[in-house]
Amino acid sequence: MSYHYTNQNRVTTSTQTTTQRVASAQPSTQPAQNILTYISGVPLFRTIQQALVHGQQVGLRGYHTHVFQGVMGYMAGFDHTEASRITQPVTVEQTTSFINSFAIDDTDLTTLSSKRDFIINGDIGSKFILQIIQKSSSSSVFEKYYNFKTNLFEIPTMGINVNHYLREELSSNIFTNSINFPSGTSGGYKILLIADPDSKTNLSTSLSNSSVFSKDINDVGNTTVTFVFKTTNTSTYASNPPSANLTLSAPVGFQQLAKTLDIAKTLTNTSSDANGFGLRVTSVFNINTGIYCEKTHTVNGAVSSSKTIVLDNVDNLVVGATITSVSGGDSVSGTPVIETIDIENKTITITGNNQSFSDGGTLTFRITGNILINEAFNLDISENNLSQLTSSIIENTALSASTGNLNLNNIISVNKTVRGNVSADAGASGGLNLNGTYGIAGGNHVTVLGNGFRRNVTVSSVNTPSSSAGAVTTNVGHNDLVASEDLTFVGSTQALTLNNCQLVVNSFPSSDITVNIDLDTFITPGTAS
Repeated sequence: MSYHYTNQNRVTTSTQTTTQRVASAQPSTQPAQNILTYISGVPLFRTIQQALVHGQQVGLRGYHTHVFQGVMGYMAGFDHTEASRITQPVTVEQTTSFINSFAIDDTDLTTLSSKRDFIINGDIGSKFILQIIQKSSSSSVFEKYYNFKTNLFEIPTMGINVNHYLREELSSNIFTNSINFPSGTSGGYKILLIADPDSKTNLSTSLSNSSVFSKDINDVGNTTVTFVFKTTNTSTYASNPPSANLTLSAPVGFQQLAKTLDIAKTLTNTSSDANGFGLRVTSVFNINTGIYCEKTHTVNGAVSSSKTIVLDNVDNLVVGATITSVSGGDSVSGTPVIETIDIENKTITITGNNQSFSDGGTLTFRITGNILINEAFNLDISENNLSQLTSSIIENTALSASTGNLNLNNIISVNKTVRGNVSADAGASGGLNLNGTYGIAGGNHVTVLGNGFRRNVTVSSVNTPSSSAGAVTTNVGHNDLVASEDLTFVGSTQALTLNNCQLVVNSFPSSDITVNIDLDTFITPGTAS
């Protein structure tokens, strides 16, 4: 299928108005790389602008398309029959008026619809033709043309008609109008401003060196930020990752209305004798230490015992990023941190030990915290309630343990029942038998509360872990326990729920990215002792 810019009238001048049929190929002054092929002696160009320029040279108006080896090409002339009528180069009369400038907001379009005004400045009486093309995002999708009557982009199934271009004469020095760009994504847009060949109008050299001015507007769509719950203590959690990944998508750049993501997930301790010792909240979550992104770069040239490393590129790297791993059989010595970045020479210097890396090996850099992530990726993240929740858990859990008050909000605990016979000094020598120990941590981090318990009684060790039985040792014994006594172990839990917690993305990066929520910065796995 071919689509055409319609106007079948030839360019005429006072010096030459005739055409000739010739058997040879049409001459072109353009570089050979601009031409895809020749069809019946007629050059097929790679871009619309190239075809239009050639048309000006040989006396053809408009353009049409052909597909050559799966690639869309552009040919001067309304159709191939017209294009085959080879004309001698025409002599253009001295222009008497100019189109001086074309202005439009050419920032990247997003998935949101957008109405953008444009301004054309020129001499009174100058004439122009304007065409807007929605480029195809794939070879299976046809280009669409802006219909200036309906203000919609459409596939011209019957060929391009007068509604698919705007033809105007300036009655003042300024002409204004607007273009409605639709929602969704595409291959971007091309704007063509053409000096009307039927007039004595030309484009100023500040616009173009030919009679055609072209401007592209990119259509970037949305980018997606994926949040992953990350831990090095994978055996501590019931799943890996410890909770399902979460995603948030929006157009690139700063959001007038920030995008909020609910992360009210439950993090569950594994039910196993080896690692079922509960989860402890030991630090307050900090957005500048508790999240990180990773970026991999390739070493360009072997590094031998040096702190200077040349990379294939330094995109998204910032001072303060840490090398965490390397491929190709190499290893990292210590914890090297980027100290300086030479963008022009694609070189970094690092702190710490000298390193040796193979040419072509890959280095993984970790960019930690919102400040560095924002600097590296233009991704700005904040949080709601996670820092407050973790702070409250730490404070209220300690208060509950010291006062015996179990009615406080945001405490972490495990409920268990005393099992079997109770010794005269239960717990002191490992004789505190329970109907399961999973979720209880040793090491005197967990306080035991219940009838008959003195304050400040803690679990020193889980000596017999079990899902339904087992026993723990406490720092002191108990003489007044009875079987089936309900006990509360405050300080660790089998399931930690991040109630009413959100991450907020204020600015989205230019490409999809994964952000890791580092659970190890605020959660410590319980141990047996």
